[in-house]
Amino acid sequence: MTGFEGLYKAEFMTPEHHGYGVLSMSQGLARGGDSIMCYDGRYRTIGTDVTLDLEVARHSHFKSMEPIFKREICTLTITAKRLEGDRIAGTGCSPEARDIPLKVILTKLRD
Repeated sequence: MTGFEGLYKAEFMTPEHHGYGVLSMSQGLARGGDSIMCYDGRYRTIGTDVTLDLEVARHSHFKSMEPIFKREICTLTITAKRLEGDRIAGTGCSPEARDIPLKVILTKLRD
């Protein structure tokens, strides 16, 4: 297994949505996005545990796509564990949408 830093495919699931994006983690910074949202924040690691604190903001409007937390801007905390095969799996929550559970799988694409 290599270090946490790198470019990841982000797969996210809620009871109503299933989607994909990308996330770059380097030197404590986490940045990325998907078709309508951008992610910007920080991450920290202890052993195989990782915590991400992100601001998620809408950058595009498409009639068929809506933000998974039903907000234009929100904060998101993800707590996860590093798995075999350079994957990270965990759960997330947003204080602005506490009733929407989130599952996340990050798969490393590049160091």
